[in-house]
Amino acid sequence: MEKQPNWVGKRYSRKEDERLITGRGEYIADLKVDNPLHVKFARSTIAHGEIVSIDTSAAEALPGVVAVLTGDDIKDRIKPLPTPPTLPLLPASYPRHWPLAVGHVKFNGEPVVAVVAEDKYVAEDAAELIVIEYQELPAITDPEYALSDKAPVIHSDMSTNEIFGMTLTGGVTEEEQAENAAKIDKIINEADVVISERFRIHRCGVTPLETRGAVAQWHDRTGLRVWMTTQRPHIDRVVFADLFDIPQNRVQVSAPPDQGGAIGVKAPVYREPLLIAYLARELRRPIRWIESREEHLMSVSQERDQIHDLELAADKYGRILAIRDRIIADNGDGCEGVFWGFIMPFYGAAMVPNGYDVPNCDISIRCATTNKSALSPGRAFGTMGARFAVDRAIDMLATKLDKDPADVRRENIIRELPYDTATGVHYDKGDFIAVWDKMMAAVDLS
Repeated sequence: MEKQPNWVGKRYSRKEDERLITGRGEYIADLKVDNPLHVKFARSTIAHGEIVSIDTSAAEALPGVVAVLTGDDIKDRIKPLPTPPTLPLLPASYPRHWPLAVGHVKFNGEPVVAVVAEDKYVAEDAAELIVIEYQELPAITDPEYALSDKAPVIHSDMSTNEIFGMTLTGGVTEEEQAENAAKIDKIINEADVVISERFRIHRCGVTPLETRGAVAQWHDRTGLRVWMTTQRPHIDRVVFADLFDIPQNRVQVSAPPDQGGAIGVKAPVYREPLLIAYLARELRRPIRWIESREEHLMSVSQERDQIHDLELAADKYGRILAIRDRIIADNGDGCEGVFWGFIMPFYGAAMVPNGYDVPNCDISIRCATTNKSALSPGRAFGTMGARFAVDRAIDMLATKLDKDPADVRRENIIRELPYDTATGVHYDKGDFIAVWDKMMAAVDLS
């Protein structure tokens, strides 16, 4: 059998670079349509507040401006989210929202007004002329405070700031979960070694080289055609059809041939492309929107932001006996179709055991609505926080037992597959130990 090359630390040739660096890429901003209009959003400059008034007169008077829209202009013409295609199969509170803020802003960067103009520079100039008066409200930025009885509720259609909560172990009834919690208590109290620690994983941004964008056009015969920076055009197509009551066979959604990165943040159903599609049909002109870097940093590309209060019980040999994890996630405002912010930390909670054989677990999660933008998918899709907490606890366990952390990890890796974790994650096949040993040999850990 031919020996496989060792790629660790090696250089390798890339295939697509010449086309891209010589200007032959085809990104959303390169897309040409006839006689387009351009959109610029005026966004909230505060984290939380009531909209008192919006003065668009100066913007509307600027030559080249075609339309200026507020949330009040569209709230009776566009269905709000959630709509059925944007809902995951999880019990949660799904906040109602439109493409533009209606009466209330919930984070710095939320789209409030849309300006449509013949030229993108005119659109930007007009957006700067819009005067928005707010009655500022206290901004909630601490998820633990958000979940307390003292915190005001951010969304008027929610009774608390807890958008999602679940216990992932022990069964489906409260009685079963309480019985499991008591069992884990006993294991922890009787264990040779217990690591108890709070791990806080900060919010971070994902910044692909290319920001978001959308180009839409409407034809009375063929329907809606949308090009957008998306990782999931099939879902976007279903959402557009449902939201605007268009048969699916008259909606086409495409990602451009090239995208300057995504890393997960171009997967959700965001508000802005919904408005771009609406405007294309309303104004009967192609509509273009290319997001600025400032908009991107404010509105999307934020992930993680979790707190893990974790207890790990082990015997004197380093074998993990049980894990308890109480997780709180800062969900942001949650106004983001399909993922709603909490899907990522939910999946992270399910992945707390990771590839370790830990049948005894007590794991629960609460996701808090705050005055930040909603969590978006990013690298590791919500699991980095859980993996960091558990693996850091294993490092601490190894230090306490005076053992090599690599040896402690190998001792606890799942050895026989198929395997179902305590949280219900199913691993169908593979050889985790062989992979671990091959990795250790490849990196020459000694």
